[in-house]
Amino acid sequence: MDFKITNYSVTSEQLCLEQTAELPIDTDFTVPDYSGEICKIIKCDVKSFASSKHLSGNTLSVEGDAVLTVIYADKDSNIFSAVQEIPFKKIFETGKNLDGGFCDVTFEGAIHSCRAVTERRISIKASVRVNAKVTVNEKTEIITDVDDSCFETFCGQADITTPL
Repeated sequence: MDFKITNYSVTSEQLCLEQTAELPIDTDFTVPDYSGEICKIIKCDVKSFASSKHLSGNTLSVEGDAVLTVIYADKDSNIFSAVQEIPFKKIFETGKNLDGGFCDVTFEGAIHSCRAVTERRISIKASVRVNAKVTVNEKTEIITDVDDSCFETFCGQADITTPL
């Protein structure tokens, strides 16, 4: 007995990777000669951004820079700032194929210590937390109609719970 079955392809978004990694930053840098000598550190901050994201096979590769900014005062209470960029790279691996996926990468930075070693040298210990999320669109075949008098079909609407 042959039935005429009508299938319909439905695309759904599947979460394939959701990982977090913390990258340590331990650096010393010297302020320029044209800036004042360090007497007091007022503020130290770290911001991160991605310069490239690449999905290949079962890996997500994220490259970026952590920008360290130090605001300090000299002995005459003049305010100066010093900026240092630190490049980083992180590779996330999973057992699923990520080709054709969409990745969302966010960053959170934290300063653990920022101190003046000498009048011109600053030592910073910080970290950057990389949050990676990859979703892949997968197609699923569903039966929408069976053409036979033995089957009764109930037609209705189904709400989509995952945005496409």
